[in-house]
Amino acid sequence: MGPGSDAGTTPLRQLLARAVDDRRKDDAARLARVPAGVFSSFDRCAFVFLETRGRRTGLWRRKFWGVHAAWGDTLYLIEDAGASADWVRNVVAHPVVRIRACDETQLSEYRARLLSDPVEIELARELVYKRLNDAEWSAPNPAWVVVALDA
Repeated sequence: MGPGSDAGTTPLRQLLARAVDDRRKDDAARLARVPAGVFSSFDRCAFVFLETRGRRTGLWRRKFWGVHAAWGDTLYLIEDAGASADWVRNVVAHPVVRIRACDETQLSEYRARLLSDPVEIELARELVYKRLNDAEWSAPNPAWVVVALDA
């Protein structure tokens, strides 16, 4: 065995382990450099106020939302109940939503979109995990739905 190799570990396994460690370091560095944007102030809030239009009535429906994280001019909201959640169904029917941070008084309108890109879904999950520091968000769950609001 050469220097630095573990007993029972092949060189390929060592390379893979190093690559995974490097990816984690790269991901951590990327997440540490969250770009400033329209939603930067939202990360300091425990919750945001979200309004969606009812899919049948068209009336505005308000809810508080805590599972969110910002990345530049995009705000990610994660719904752990999946696509059957009423507010998600409302967003599908009427993608324009209103939102405001916890300490702001004015609602702003943004277009919402359900994510299907696995890379962007993973980014949203990592951002939420970093912001909330909650192990529940540390591993992906196929039942989750991620909604992005773009400025």
